[in-house]
Amino acid sequence: EDRRPKTPWADSVIYELHVRGFTKLHPDIPPELRGTYAGLAHPAAIEHLTRLGVTAVELLPVHQFAH
Repeated sequence: EDRRPKTPWADSVIYELHVRGFTKLHPDIPPELRGTYAGLAHPAAIEHLTRLGVTAVELLPVHQFAH
């Protein structure tokens, strides 16, 4: 069941990120998970976003395209 978050818009903090860029150099994410969706789901990544007060994450382009 898909539902809207209960966070009021006025209290929302939306963080835009590239999965690879966000996780690639994070020292607390295991090297084998860096640059991956699994790295983004790692507790260290979640804790970092939580400490910042982030209430929603928007993933930036997740597909390849030809120029």
